Amino acid sequence: MLRSSLIAFLLTASPAFAESARISDECMGNAVESCFIIIDGKITPETLTEFKAVLTDRMDGFKVLLNSDGGSFKTGLALGRFIREQGLHTEVGRVAYAASGLNSGAFERFDSIEDGQCVSACAYAFLGGVVRKIYGESRLGFHRFYLAQGDLPGEGGLAAGQLVAADVISYLIEMGVDARIFVTASSAGETAMNYPTPDELKEFDLVTPTGFSPFTIEPYQQGIIAVSRRLDQTRAYDHAYQLTAYCRNGQPHFLMTADHPGVGDDGQGAEDAVVELDGRRIRVSGFSLRNDDANSYFTFQMAQSDVPSILSAQHLSVMYMLPRVAGGPQDAEIETTETDHEMLSAAFRFCF
Repeated sequence: MLRSSLIAFLLTASPAFAESARISDECMGNAVESCFIIIDGKITPETLTEFKAVLTDRMDGFKVLLNSDGGSFKTGLALGRFIREQGLHTEVGRVAYAASGLNSGAFERFDSIEDGQCVSACAYAFLGGVVRKIYGESRLGFHRFYLAQGDLPGEGGLAAGQLVAADVISYLIEMGVDARIFVTASSAGETAMNYPTPDELKEFDLVTPTGFSPFTIEPYQQGIIAVSRRLDQTRAYDHAYQLTAYCRNGQPHFLMTADHPGVGDDGQGAEDAVVELDGRRIRVSGFSLRNDDANSYFTFQMAQSDVPSILSAQHLSVMYMLPRVAGGPQDAEIETTETDHEMLSAAFRFCF
């Protein structure tokens, strides 16, 4: 069974778009986070070289948008490794264009992202992202792979299959992905495509978690604090990575930490400090900002009377408003649970 599976892994053809991938650098707007390097179509041996050229000349952005039915497995792995080296994010989706301009000046512009798919060799390229996201109902698919004659190791047969299997498993581990997805892919039928469910995407670490973790309790000096840490990486205009709740001088506080020293230097103080509970803004009675060589520290003081509302809110948002030229708004948003409320209650207990 293993022998036939490995040989099939080598010999089964993958579906592909009719033409080589179109690779372009496009933005939906002026914000850096709206910019993508787009790979749309078949992955060929030339795709990596073309991708590097676009990356060198790109306007801005740190995300790769993939929509492909696959192609060269060897190039897919190489592309994924290069994406990881460059620290880029990957997303699965398809660009939707809209007409813009008038008469002779009319052109198509990047309007939105729609559902797409990234399967076969594309799926392995996708895994190179340091942050990986599936847009909407887009699909990520794995199956047996076809290797062109030039991609085959010299030994051939089962030995070749073992080498390919070892390379794939090594690649998955290198990318921080659960290698069990290889078993799922290599055991699929000859024409079958395995699309991991939303739960499997998380279970196999195919997509990266986002947002902030649940609050946990930690000892601090003579008391305790509640801490929530960011699950994904910080990036341009989005630097907050920790939110800490504690009590000082009988008043509840939040401390938001950002890994961008001096990010708040152009702020206006308390009027730019925002705490929202289920979309309702509460008064920040005190605010301070401190910077060191590595971080900026934003301290928000609330009133004792706000604690019951904090402990019952389902959505907590702590934000310091800044124009983009000064770093952009820095915020921590958390969907809070009963366990979070218990952790926060413990941290605020000494306020009373």
